[in-house]
Amino acid sequence: MFFHRIQTRLRTPIVLLLLFSMMLPVFAQDDSYTIPDPPEDIDLDLVIAEVGDTEITLGEFRQRVRLERLRTYVFLNDLISTQGDAILDLNNPQNPVGGNVQALLGFLGDDAVLGEQTYEPLVLDYIYHQEAAARGIEVTECQINQAWTNRLNLPPMGDCEVPEGFEDARTAYIDLAETYAGVSAEEMEQIVRYDAEFSAVREELVSEVELEEEPVVRTRHIRIQDEADANTAIERLADGEAFETVLADYTLDVSALGNGGDLGEFEEGMMVQPFSDAAFGAEVGELVGPVETQFGFHIIEVTDQITAEVADVRQIILGTEEEAEAAVRLLNDGRDMQELAATYSIDRVSASGDLVTVQAGQTAAGIILEEAVFSAEPGDIVGPVQTERGFYVVAVEDVYEDVIRIAARHILVETEEEAQTVLERLEAGEDFAALATELSIDPSAAGLGADTMTLATGGQAEGFYGLSELLPDFDVVFDAEVGDIVGPIDTGELGYFIFEVQEFSTRAPQNAEIQRNQVVVEWQEEQLASDSVVRTNLWLSAVPFDPMPSDVFEILAPLDEPLMAAHETYLEQREANLIPNVLRGLQLPSGDAAQPPLPPSGASDAPPGVEVNPPADSSDDFPPDADDAPPGVEDPSDEG
Repeated sequence: MFFHRIQTRLRTPIVLLLLFSMMLPVFAQDDSYTIPDPPEDIDLDLVIAEVGDTEITLGEFRQRVRLERLRTYVFLNDLISTQGDAILDLNNPQNPVGGNVQALLGFLGDDAVLGEQTYEPLVLDYIYHQEAAARGIEVTECQINQAWTNRLNLPPMGDCEVPEGFEDARTAYIDLAETYAGVSAEEMEQIVRYDAEFSAVREELVSEVELEEEPVVRTRHIRIQDEADANTAIERLADGEAFETVLADYTLDVSALGNGGDLGEFEEGMMVQPFSDAAFGAEVGELVGPVETQFGFHIIEVTDQITAEVADVRQIILGTEEEAEAAVRLLNDGRDMQELAATYSIDRVSASGDLVTVQAGQTAAGIILEEAVFSAEPGDIVGPVQTERGFYVVAVEDVYEDVIRIAARHILVETEEEAQTVLERLEAGEDFAALATELSIDPSAAGLGADTMTLATGGQAEGFYGLSELLPDFDVVFDAEVGDIVGPIDTGELGYFIFEVQEFSTRAPQNAEIQRNQVVVEWQEEQLASDSVVRTNLWLSAVPFDPMPSDVFEILAPLDEPLMAAHETYLEQREANLIPNVLRGLQLPSGDAAQPPLPPSGASDAPPGVEVNPPADSSDDFPPDADDAPPGVEDPSDEG
């Protein structure tokens, strides 16, 4: 569902309000509008809920429903003022908010959903109001203005200073509320005070939450694909072999062991410039450094050089063979290659006439051109050579062997002094890979050490992890002791894991805010279920379907028809759901007692198909006895 029912008090019943940026309200009003009289079978004084000694009537509920409709129309009108009335064309696939507006109308057209998301917050208003009184909380003018600012969808306040346009927007909103929802100025101010009290009480509830530290563990592990190998590894560890030795023999996680500073092969320009220049300027086996880059100071050793034949050339690409042959004649007569390329080449790149270095095996125009270029001598004109791109004419300036890739390793340290020390130790004969593993601040040198958290997060985090933070199967390590070997644990495709437990600790909960919110949710549920709160479904047949969008803002008239369609769909679904409920409730007469006939809609205090909650063992006066509802009928508030 687009509007899922939330368990916390619903301060913003229209979820879409959060999807758009803040905007300054623009209100208009029709003073001639009159709120329709209620149907004859609706008693506005009917009590539909009790919170302590406070009674909530059907009349107050209907006011709130209209107020929620009004808030939606105000929002849509404000949206048009910033995005244009094209957002009202719900059939236009290019409308970026068309689906969301349609969902809003579905929400407003469903009496059960709109009513429920108005009824529970209304009950919670009084629960929070009474809790504020019990705690001695007096909301300040600043808190009330903040609540108004939120309701008006204005920019946030700063240092209790209301935003520009605050007073005009509040006055206009109060007028709208009275005209279209029947909410007086005094009642509107009280509703906003309830908003402020809600926030104040919630802050106190959250501040009282004492969250316990949660246990965490640090482990290292060996991941093995084969079960037999995993069992062998366990036996070797049990016999006292070093974890590092067994890890090196079996681990599937290559990043666990480190590369001893080995960078593999790379081409010129792939590394930062100072590093690349130093490495490609060195001979195999030569130690170079210290070389400073933005990462620190490097000691570099080139371990291999990969050479290939390369050629420095200039080229022209032409459209026809005749043109290419003419270009060859002109070049042989001494014409300038760059001048001809700029004038005649059909290729932008070659039109510059710049010198290009091409490598044997990687010439862009294919094997034919490669054979022609690399069989030529410096100074030769090659061509025309036909390719898919056109006819090439190439001036070969030089052909030679060159280093195209190197393999190297490095040790990275933070200071030049440290780098000099490393260089001295290497020159004294110490092992390069061992020093890199020990000293390099490049994490790939020493590897991730099989740290479970590091490997599980792709190197983004290391150290301790909590229960079920990784795979739930790993939680068994929390039952072990420091130094224990745990496993092998079969994780299926990931293989078998063997853990060494290194350390236990505790930390503040990672989901502290969620836990605090949960405390508030639980408190609300306790209040709603307490003996001091009585709720019913008596509101369900009395959700008003006014005002319409065009009643409030003429520009919203295109939404009247889709809103009516959404409401008719709801009525059809309700009727379809009521029919099987009625059939289940039918019973044959038994003795002198016959099943009472099903009352027509609105004929009793309880609407058809609605159970009254709580059951009949409540007080005699309120709510009505459960027998007032037809037998065998389910509560439609459970629908969808």
